[in-house]
Amino acid sequence: MVMDIPIFRLQFDDNLRQRFHDGCDRIFESGILTNGPQVRAFEAAFSKICGTRHAIAVSNGTAALEICFRALGVEGKKVLLPTNTFIATAMAIRNAGGLPVPLDIELDGYGIAPDAVEHALRTTGDIAAVIAVHIGGLVSPAMQRIINLCDEYGVPLIEDAAHAQSGSYRGTSAGALGLAGCFSFFPTKVMTCAEGGMITTNDDSFADLCKSVRQFGQDPKKTNVFIRSGSNFKLTEFQGLLGLLECDRLNDRVQRRQYLAELYRHELSGTAWAVQPCPEDIHSTFYKVICASPVPSEEAENYCKINGISLTGEVYRMPLHRQPVFEAEFKNNSFPCADTFCGHHICPPLYPELTDEEVLYVCKTLKAHPAT
Repeated sequence: MVMDIPIFRLQFDDNLRQRFHDGCDRIFESGILTNGPQVRAFEAAFSKICGTRHAIAVSNGTAALEICFRALGVEGKKVLLPTNTFIATAMAIRNAGGLPVPLDIELDGYGIAPDAVEHALRTTGDIAAVIAVHIGGLVSPAMQRIINLCDEYGVPLIEDAAHAQSGSYRGTSAGALGLAGCFSFFPTKVMTCAEGGMITTNDDSFADLCKSVRQFGQDPKKTNVFIRSGSNFKLTEFQGLLGLLECDRLNDRVQRRQYLAELYRHELSGTAWAVQPCPEDIHSTFYKVICASPVPSEEAENYCKINGISLTGEVYRMPLHRQPVFEAEFKNNSFPCADTFCGHHICPPLYPELTDEEVLYVCKTLKAHPAT
């Protein structure tokens, strides 16, 4: 029998709904609807999750990145990033006036390739930052070398941790590995507040800069004076409330993701649909489970669709250098690892609401493919 497995489900139990409704009543009674005590409580809870001194709530994950780049002053300067990332990473650089420089990836964690970073740092001037993207919630096994290179060349490291809430690398939380981490709370992410983002950092001065940019470039000592370029990147109290409640259930939901990912790994072991391994010293949130595909990704997607399975978006099928907005600029560059990976992987459904039976059905369907 063909099952119907959607790309995503999101459920909130009665207890969380009641707590949210009660919290909304308190917000209405307070008259403070944005960037107030609920947002501060959300920031405090999230900073505890990440083990950082500061967490700065903002309007979305793209805004979190843009604020960091504005705070760094990247205008007219280059920012290194993996070509295998969502378009938002590069657009945030452009929005801040910087110049995105995509580099190839490594094939263990699908993050930015250390050799490519080292070559760029050694041969390219005016580099304002390096971005490490934690693909699918996994911090790259090559992360320590990226950290060391940034330290050696004195270039700030920014984490695009949109997939990695509560992830960690060798005991250090995602969001605490570089100068700052940037998180997204879009509905499909590991945790959500509908729309929203967060910047984490242990640097007091950088935190102050980010808070200023979040509020139109405001002088923190004089609320009617503006001392730098900024915009309105604030989060509402209702989003802050939902984010705070989501912090309470984050651990349970990530554990469910990890369990389902292990079920995929076990069932697909020894097949052509092998699941990306996760080293023991890395705690992945498994925002995505990434499987090799013996056929082009589009063909695999069509096969699954016929069998009632909606695959989640790959990470990613079209890298930056093939996006129309960047293609002409980087058409002469070489990205062999990204081109190979992006065209031959899939991300089967993975979310806490998914049942064991649905995962087993997906695995059975994949193993029945003629190319397996």
